[in-house]
Amino acid sequence: MQYRPDPTENHPYRWVILAVSSLILALTMGQLVNGLSAYVVPLETAQGWHRGDISLINTSGLVGLAFGSIVMGFVAEKYGIRRIVLFGVACTGLATLAASQANQLWQLYALFFIAGLLGGGALSAPLMALIGNWFVRGAGLAIGIAAAGQAMGQGGVPFTATFLIEALGWRGAMAAQGTVTLVALLPLALVLRNAPMTSANTSLATETPSGLPNSVITGWISIAVVFCCFCMAVPLMHLVPLIQGQGFSSPEAGSVLFTMLMVAIFGVIILDVPAPSTHVIRVRRKQCQFYPALSFMMKQKLMSMLRRASGPLVLYALTVADMIGLARWAASPPG
Repeated sequence: MQYRPDPTENHPYRWVILAVSSLILALTMGQLVNGLSAYVVPLETAQGWHRGDISLINTSGLVGLAFGSIVMGFVAEKYGIRRIVLFGVACTGLATLAASQANQLWQLYALFFIAGLLGGGALSAPLMALIGNWFVRGAGLAIGIAAAGQAMGQGGVPFTATFLIEALGWRGAMAAQGTVTLVALLPLALVLRNAPMTSANTSLATETPSGLPNSVITGWISIAVVFCCFCMAVPLMHLVPLIQGQGFSSPEAGSVLFTMLMVAIFGVIILDVPAPSTHVIRVRRKQCQFYPALSFMMKQKLMSMLRRASGPLVLYALTVADMIGLARWAASPPG
């Protein structure tokens, strides 16, 4: 069988694709996944809305993101990555700008649903797929870097928003975020392009290292993602307002969330030790079976302890300890 070289291997432009995609995911997913956490208390104070009703704004956005990721994945294959990302960035930025002028909860529900459906849906899955196509070799590392960039955004965007809210109010802060999204990301989206493909890498391989069919692997990964979201949903969305309710300032609360996600990123990288033996692989498989339940219990314990925290250093210590512990388990993938 004649060897056909991968046209993306050692191609310098793939690093441009990775850097731009990571930045787009950081800013947009940081807004759509949990960026609203910085706005919960300001909306509660300014508009008199209940905290549960405000949280449903975030829920509507994530529901839109879930459906949009499926639909926009097919659209990206038809129209090309550049067009779909430009469309997604524009929808996210314009919906955020419109949300800054909303006066009713239903308006925010609708706008965030649209932002997730047409904005986040056009960005999350298509960009991850694009990175995988450009990094046929080393795809795991590349996608991991992009995911780390997204996590930095999920910590950095709410943290930045706390300063904007203090300076501009919630409407001005949301308008500023929408403007930055449009001004900064639309030009970046223009440099994206599909990876050069050959007939050797246009179809999905039927053989996998584990011996399991792709459909089974996809199903188990999907279940793992659901458990991950169950475990992380509460701290991502409610950690900042919880700390604010303890009398700490908005920037202090945002910095704790930012610290938590930075520790999670570096914890997984630093603490991940390759398994050199079959025995260790079996142990790690057992660890992953218990990880969802352990993670959920640790998150509940963390939230309980944070409610009794007496100072900023205690808050940082609790979140760092929590994420180091979980990172050690998360760094033990099934063999």
